[in-house]
Amino acid sequence: MKRMLALACGGIAATTAFGAPDPAPIVSAGLFKNGNVVLVRRITPENGVATVEIPECLPAYGTFWHASQTPVKVTTVREPVKVEVVFRADSRIGALLADAEKNPDRTVTVSALPGETPSDAFFTVEGECLESRLQESLRIRLASGSVVAVDKSLVVSSKGLEDPETGAERKSRYWRFEGGEEPFLVGYLTKGAAWAPSYLLRLGRDDRAVLLMSAEIRNEIADWQDVDVSLISGFPSILYAGANALIGDRQIGEFAQEIGQTESGGAGRFLAKARAGALSQVASFIPGEFKAGASLAAYGAEGLEAGSGSDVHYRPVGRLSLGKDATVMLPLGAKETDVKRIVDWHIGDSRNIWGQPERNVENGQEQELWDSVKFKNPFDFPLSTGAIEIAEDGRIVGQAQCKWTNPGDETLTRITKALSVKGWYDEESDGKGVRSKIESLAPGERFRYNGSDYRKEEVTAKIRVRNFRKDPATLNVKKVFSGELVESDFDPAKTRNLPARDGRANVERELVWEFDLMPGETKEIKIVYWLWVMM
Repeated sequence: MKRMLALACGGIAATTAFGAPDPAPIVSAGLFKNGNVVLVRRITPENGVATVEIPECLPAYGTFWHASQTPVKVTTVREPVKVEVVFRADSRIGALLADAEKNPDRTVTVSALPGETPSDAFFTVEGECLESRLQESLRIRLASGSVVAVDKSLVVSSKGLEDPETGAERKSRYWRFEGGEEPFLVGYLTKGAAWAPSYLLRLGRDDRAVLLMSAEIRNEIADWQDVDVSLISGFPSILYAGANALIGDRQIGEFAQEIGQTESGGAGRFLAKARAGALSQVASFIPGEFKAGASLAAYGAEGLEAGSGSDVHYRPVGRLSLGKDATVMLPLGAKETDVKRIVDWHIGDSRNIWGQPERNVENGQEQELWDSVKFKNPFDFPLSTGAIEIAEDGRIVGQAQCKWTNPGDETLTRITKALSVKGWYDEESDGKGVRSKIESLAPGERFRYNGSDYRKEEVTAKIRVRNFRKDPATLNVKKVFSGELVESDFDPAKTRNLPARDGRANVERELVWEFDLMPGETKEIKIVYWLWVMM
């Protein structure tokens, strides 16, 4: 006798359509931060066949895989649901029902006519529900083989159509696995669970601090009982994250539309729906990754080695029991790390894509500097993008975003505005060629780009910073500008070219100065650069 397995989102402890315990529990869940989750369930066939109810949480296209010692064929099928339906109808329908219960190949249609007053006569039929979700009537096959079609508006009550836990209409769609004699695992990517990291940096003495990490886990799929949970971070490809697989009994037109949108660049719409603060996405399965009962020979994949790359990180958190629609917060670790307090000042580019001054830049205005902390990741796993809170002497002094940080690498986090260290920036152009015609400029002072004429202009910029604190301050000053550096009276510690963008005529560059500023000290840095400005 084949077994009916309930894998619907109603829960791991849910019963099947015929009341048997669910023998196909979730055994592991890999959670992405955007609501996608890699589910692995154990299937226990009987006599080589297992029939599994298709869940609400359908698999993403290209991620539905099974692992068995022998090849397994998977098909979608329609399975009957035993129901008992009570409905109102004209009393004359009784004779037709009695005839249908005794004789096969009869069809009785019970319809509601417009404006007709509902009858006080009630009738009950029992049998197998053939269709219920998309049609206006319930079609019930009686034991005799005859069919009774009842308009849904006439139904008073029903048993068997509703899920016993949620009251929602029970599905009649199933996956059928044929060929596997021993229990095997099925894995697929779906939506309904996520995790979010949180960090707390407790600043101490002598440039030391303690970094604490925790994870909030939300489950909206099914009850978890001793599920092996992993937290996934990274930026893998997500091309088909928003398209459900055909194996989920999809309509061909709907599936083709989703795939067409994805392949023509519509993946951004799917991604926008899936985001939950950061990118992190889809993983595809190969049989060996299920860790139990997988035979690569069954897939003609002898010699294939499975493993995870360093850029997609799985962090196991152990076995977890968590109810549907429940959230848990787990501590993931605490370690000491080196820290350095600095004042961070980022001076953006004052020119637009045509080299012209931005109107919102005013010379001599006080700038925005941030009291920040630079620290190393002390863990043996990456810090995934998330919220970080900074505490000093037991008090919260700020909260910011911790960016992806590899083990042993440094990251910079803002704490609060640096009100006791102030900075000013202004620049002045030589104005050469402002009123000149392009013909009057020397060949080295004019440039034609993308159909427009540009003139060469030289800019002198001054960066001034003062420390009002009683203690020394370490400054980290970054200046972005368009063009070529002519000179700097204070050599920068770092220089780099920024990636090209916007079709600009000028290259964007970044200069970085790092220095200590004594109490009451003022420092000025002068740089000269030139760029092309559209006339």
